[in-house]
Amino acid sequence: MPSGDDMTDQRTETASESPMASLKNLGPALLVLRQMLGISGGEVARRAGVGKSQLSKYETGKELPKLPSLQKILDIYGVDFAALFVLVRMLDRVSTRRLAIQPALELEVLSQFVTATERDSLSELMAAVVRFSYVNLNTRVQAALGSSRKAPDRGAED
Repeated sequence: MPSGDDMTDQRTETASESPMASLKNLGPALLVLRQMLGISGGEVARRAGVGKSQLSKYETGKELPKLPSLQKILDIYGVDFAALFVLVRMLDRVSTRRLAIQPALELEVLSQFVTATERDSLSELMAAVVRFSYVNLNTRVQAALGSSRKAPDRGAED
């Protein structure tokens, strides 16, 4: 059985690894945002007051940006921390092949990155998916209800 000191060391190790692990896709998220907006790395670096090589370190995940630098970069992109971390979370899921999503929150955040026409098309598509799901569910419920009514009453045979 581990001593109390060993357990403390394990908790400290886990706690110190956890924040870094949860931010492993922060850099790629910054790169994705910059590319989506079509802004050069040099332009972002200049406007944020950081060197191009420093921005590159952020985007490749070699270094985590300090909060003031990150805030400047996000201001340039027109994105808040919530949107950034939703994107980081999505990249985490893709990288670990866990594709479960929470559509309402993530679509709301992602809608910041699409045009009005794309947003309208996405709304129409989502409405069609909801209608399809409703019809499909309704059909299954009706089939289940119909088959349960036609099933013989086993209580009457006994």
